[in-house]
Amino acid sequence: MLMRAMGLDVGDKTIGVAVSDENMVLAMPLKVIKRTAIVRKDINEIRRLVEELGVTTLVV
Repeated sequence: MLMRAMGLDVGDKTIGVAVSDENMVLAMPLKVIKRTAIVRKDINEIRRLVEELGVTTLVV
C-alpha cells in the first residue's frame, strides 16, 4: 500500500508544508500557507491539501 506523509512547520505567521513521495522516502517542500486570524480557515486549507494529495500521515 502506498502512503504519503505531510509535514507541517507551524509558525506564528506562516505554516510551511512539505509532502513525501508515495513511498515515503523523499520529502519535498510544497507551499507556505499564510496564517490568518481565523484558525478554521487555516485548518480547512490543510484539510484540502490532505484530501487532494491522498496524505495518510501528518507530522507536526
